[in-house]
Amino acid sequence: MPRRRRKELPCPAHVGPAPASAPKLADEVPLLMRLERAVEGRFRAPMLAALQAEVDGVDRGLSGAAPHCADCGRAMQARGRKHGSFITRFGTVETRAAIYRCRPCRRQTRPLLTHLGAEAGCVSGSLARLLALLGVVVPYQLMGDADRIFERLWAKLCELGWLSPATVIVIVGDGAEWIWKRAQLFPQRCEILDFWHAVEYAWDFARVRYGEDATVAAQWVHRLADDLRAGRVAAVIARLQAMRVRTPEQREALDAVIKYYDDNRTRMQYDEYLRRGYGIGSGAVESAHKQVVPARLRQAGMRWSELGAQRLLALRVLLLNDQWALLDRLAMRRRAA
Repeated sequence: MPRRRRKELPCPAHVGPAPASAPKLADEVPLLMRLERAVEGRFRAPMLAALQAEVDGVDRGLSGAAPHCADCGRAMQARGRKHGSFITRFGTVETRAAIYRCRPCRRQTRPLLTHLGAEAGCVSGSLARLLALLGVVVPYQLMGDADRIFERLWAKLCELGWLSPATVIVIVGDGAEWIWKRAQLFPQRCEILDFWHAVEYAWDFARVRYGEDATVAAQWVHRLADDLRAGRVAAVIARLQAMRVRTPEQREALDAVIKYYDDNRTRMQYDEYLRRGYGIGSGAVESAHKQVVPARLRQAGMRWSELGAQRLLALRVLLLNDQWALLDRLAMRRRAA
């Protein structure tokens, strides 16, 4: 029996709005900043060496004196040394701080770090204060509205040289119309409905249809999910349309999932996407969002204004993207006349 050829996935070419240019930066770094950097370049290494020597001296002064446990008052036992470092205004300082432990209380301490008021892997207090000041004076906007997000994405792809007439941009979305509307910025694109959002719509109906019978609901959803992953979206929609419901609530839930699948059926060719190696879920992006935003802002006791959070996240994004040098070319906020 002859093998049936796979149908190639279309990537429709839409004519979108005119792409925006990259965010405007100064033509060159201001003269004062260049002079500051020149002086820093001459004295940075000796200053770092001097600071390292001071820290080593503090470490030697603490050696041999076992601290006492803050809970029981007993002398703590030495448990060797552990390498660590922290970033200062002059560079990275290395340490091999002695570790002490109180076995009965299970308390552990490194007297050198406690004495310095430092924490391994973190920035020093003075550098942290400079970064906080930087977040106040640099009016760098992190995001903006949806249009600006897509425009900056387009500009960044152009800057990296990743766009060409043959480049296909894969866009995974949750079905929100604003995403697909702005995706038209990319003429060659492949729009994919997030697989797990599609399955969640099925779960919403299953909970209404089968009530507390979780086993039956799970079996029904898993079968539907297998069919969607295999690319049988048309069969799934037909099966849903043929289902009988008993209550208006069930009818409303069923109509919602049918409409959702029908509106997005061209974005649900999951078998083709998987064959091509495309991702079918937005979990990786959502996980990255958690690492950038909640991991930094949702810590104990933190309270943020919207503007303060934007500025801090702007610094964090530049740091994680290894674009810290861009700060030199961002204009400082001018005082009101």
